[in-house]
Amino acid sequence: MLITVLLSLMTSTWGIFTSEFDDLHMGDLHLIQLDEANCTQSLDAPLWVALAIVQSYNPRRKVPRSEISMPDLELCLSKAAFSAAQHSAIIHMPRIGYQSGSQRSEWYTIERLLRKYSSLHGIDIFVYYFQRSSRQQTGSI
Repeated sequence: MLITVLLSLMTSTWGIFTSEFDDLHMGDLHLIQLDEANCTQSLDAPLWVALAIVQSYNPRRKVPRSEISMPDLELCLSKAAFSAAQHSAIIHMPRIGYQSGSQRSEWYTIERLLRKYSSLHGIDIFVYYFQRSSRQQTGSI
């Protein structure tokens, strides 16, 4: 599955930034262009992957990841939408901020932000509903 491949590429690439360069800060949007050597299919157009830094992590907390920071998410969406518009691209992303019905208002806020930046920049944004296994459902996405 493409999402699995992208997640493994992102983990290895951005893990270097985190540990060696301390290069991940709240509100950052990291864009990386994939080459065909890293993809299982040939690409008709350039494929970019983005990492939006909208949660903090502290292993000493009971739940290590924080909730999604809406101001940082809005900043990242603004950057991603602008970049997509500059490249005549579309955005595909998983549904974030929605867990077992407990945070519906958070998803409603995120959905409004997606609509806002989609219309401001004239781009399409597609949201995919990715079901995590029960083992992975701790903390926000």
